[in-house]
Amino acid sequence: MNKFLGILAGCALSLGCISPVNALTTHKPSDWVANGDKGSATVLDENMANLKGASNYGPYSKASNAKLKDGITEETYVDLDFNSIKNEEFFEVTLGLKDAKNEYVTEAVVISQRVGDVIKVTAGWAPGFVANVTKSGIYTYRWNMYIKDDGKAYVKFTLLDNDIPIASTDEISLDSEQAKGPDTKVPVAGQEDVSVKYLWFCNIQVANGINVYSKLPGVEASEAVDNASNGVNFGNLDQINDVIRASLARLHFEGTDENTAYEVELESQDVDASEDIIAEFGSALKEKTENGTIAKYFDISLIVKDGVTDKELGKLENLNDEIELTLSIPEDLPKVESGYERIFYIIREHDDGADLLTTEVSDDMTTLSFASDRFSIYALAYEDVLSQTPNTVDHLGMFIAVGIVSILSAFTLGYTYIKRKD
Repeated sequence: MNKFLGILAGCALSLGCISPVNALTTHKPSDWVANGDKGSATVLDENMANLKGASNYGPYSKASNAKLKDGITEETYVDLDFNSIKNEEFFEVTLGLKDAKNEYVTEAVVISQRVGDVIKVTAGWAPGFVANVTKSGIYTYRWNMYIKDDGKAYVKFTLLDNDIPIASTDEISLDSEQAKGPDTKVPVAGQEDVSVKYLWFCNIQVANGINVYSKLPGVEASEAVDNASNGVNFGNLDQINDVIRASLARLHFEGTDENTAYEVELESQDVDASEDIIAEFGSALKEKTENGTIAKYFDISLIVKDGVTDKELGKLENLNDEIELTLSIPEDLPKVESGYERIFYIIREHDDGADLLTTEVSDDMTTLSFASDRFSIYALAYEDVLSQTPNTVDHLGMFIAVGIVSILSAFTLGYTYIKRKD
């Protein structure tokens, strides 16, 4: 306990002379700043850097814009390699906070040390917390800092195997005796505009250094990118990412390996349909409608890219499950005539012809939602049918007309009565 607190104080004091840096939340390999002649940051590739240092000397990250009042989540991805980290070697990494004057407020140090066949991850400010790592791999070190309803600032650390949680500390008050160092400003939540000052490998006692990644490699870290194209976009990204990862796991793209992190982008454009597609889609629409009209043909592609280099690797044409997509309804469609309502359809090319997909229209009638697991040629179609609900405007007009007639009739009768009385 005392040892851990001593390290915490040392880290804080050593970095007090570091000049301010620009805001950044993604820790790219080239963004790590070496601290003096005892620390180094060597870029190994587009996604990885090797960090070396000594006591109170080690590379640190640029500050981020994350604010304590909004809740902070910061993480780094560390290669815990039993072939590289020898017995008794250790390193420390800490997340530090600053105030509006860029002055140190507090931090939370995490220590990782190899002891025999285990790498033990501990935190002096969370006594009793131990995460035992028994296999080599890339591990996520994640800090959460936030203010609770009691007005106090808290910290919680989680160690993850890639992106699967292994162990977490309890939430600890940053004002508590176990979390405070000699330079901690309390109450932490009471300091002005508290934000992230650094993510710092403040003590690296590993001869080979530590390899740190910018992004988690591997299919588990792959994700769909939120990018609208030609009015088409992904729906629920959480659900989509699960499907994307499962679908990628059964594929292999040239030039990739088990450490490749993928990004999947959606691309769409209007197309000129072939005669066969026009016939197939028209036949499918006639089975469902009496006077359906195809507004446009378009394609949807899921482009797979290397998540680090952005190099295009291929396409996903079929998924393990359906994902939700949205389509902006074109503004230049013919106006719906009074007394009618418009029903929309999405038609999708299929191996045996064409399918009509179930759609849902947004309340403001600007967007369609639909689900699909195949990606090729699509069509937007619609049919105008007699409205099943009263036309409010027509009824209002009739009500006004009847009212005017009634008023005129009353006026005529009154005028006749007065004239006769005279």
